[in-house]
Amino acid sequence: MPPMTAAAAAPSITLHYAPHTRAGRVRWLLEELGLPHQLHRVDFAGGEHKGDAHRRLHPLGRIPVLEVDGVAMFESGAMLIYLADRFAPGTLAPALDAPARMAYLQWLFFVPSHLEPPLLDAAIYDVPAERKAAARATFDDALRVLGDALADGRPHLCGDAFTAADVSVGSVLGWARGAGFLDAHPTVLAYGRRIAGRPAAKAARAD
Repeated sequence: MPPMTAAAAAPSITLHYAPHTRAGRVRWLLEELGLPHQLHRVDFAGGEHKGDAHRRLHPLGRIPVLEVDGVAMFESGAMLIYLADRFAPGTLAPALDAPARMAYLQWLFFVPSHLEPPLLDAAIYDVPAERKAAARATFDDALRVLGDALADGRPHLCGDAFTAADVSVGSVLGWARGAGFLDAHPTVLAYGRRIAGRPAAKAARAD
């Protein structure tokens, strides 16, 4: 992303987050963008998320919350779309009329529709064994779709260019890699490791 000019002052950005949550993908994108921002770590143990101040930002008391110039939004996927479109159009977000825009949006929405739900049941939530096994099979199906998309050797989901879609998918693959769920999908495993090695991705995992 080209540096901002003096005439285009950087906005005031605060990310309300906790480590090892969906906030990580937003933090990763902020690092990719090189945007100055503040991090506010929400004290879940102390019940900060249940307080009135946080609920004014997120009525369900969850994270992440992104504030830009005093305006708050929730839903991490929406944050990725907003940030990339506003601050990196044509690079981290394909232009509206670019051929890659269709695939870009497809993969962004693939995450909450097909990747996260079965992974959470298979690896994180305490659910009955039958449901856990079914979730693992469903997640493997989604990984095969990703593997097929990457089978032509493209470095990123939309081709040569790294986009916010890679951030979203890559954040979920990081959880799955830790659980050993990518071992049977070498193409996806290699892709996930490669993008997780980006400096911005490492910075976003600082805590």
